[in-house]
Amino acid sequence: MPETRKVLEAMQPVFKEALGLIRQACDQKQAVILRYNNDADGISGGLAIEKTLYSFECNKIYAIQNNSAFYTAQSALRDLNFLRGSRGLIIIVDCGANAESVEGLKIAKAAGNKILVIDHHPTKVNMKELADAYCAPFEFGGGSEIPAGYLSCQVARL
Repeated sequence: MPETRKVLEAMQPVFKEALGLIRQACDQKQAVILRYNNDADGISGGLAIEKTLYSFECNKIYAIQNNSAFYTAQSALRDLNFLRGSRGLIIIVDCGANAESVEGLKIAKAAGNKILVIDHHPTKVNMKELADAYCAPFEFGGGSEIPAGYLSCQVARL
């Protein structure tokens, strides 16, 4: 069995946790903000997650292309503006799992939002403290060779 397949099998509980957050937000009629990086990996991952949101009949979806590899404080404040004081789910695909994103993640989390990060970039921060669910191959012995778009498709496949 190839190494990648072993990593993906080990990640199944995290994929299910991510899908659970998405389903819960849609069932509770919460707004969902989907931020994805502006490259092929981020866009393909964003499309897979967006399709899942629509299949759950989520009615408040804000899909936003992120033009940097970071979830900045400015991004978080914009997301809070979209939510207009309510709580929701913020999904970040192919960006956000880095030290430059910590401040933005903390702002979004402090406002009471749930956060899902799907990323394949290595991180030196404890994402488990910043996100409610974190889908990354590094947590399971894998590496950047499993792109965020593919990880997002694994969540959507469930």
